[in-house]
Amino acid sequence: DEAVEGELLAKAMNSSGQEIGRSKQTLALQKDDAKLISFTFDSKVDLDKVSKFLIDFRRK
Repeated sequence: DEAVEGELLAKAMNSSGQEIGRSKQTLALQKDDAKLISFTFDSKVDLDKVSKFLIDFRRK
């Protein structure tokens, strides 16, 4: 358990498994920290067609 810094990438996927949108947030947490993170997608992304979100972390 250590401090971590990087970028979270959220991909919006449709029922066919195709990516239909993505959003990024930077993240910096110290040991034992917790944080609520919200992702904002482009207004062109039809969230009614999203069947799941995939979250990826890219360490800095």
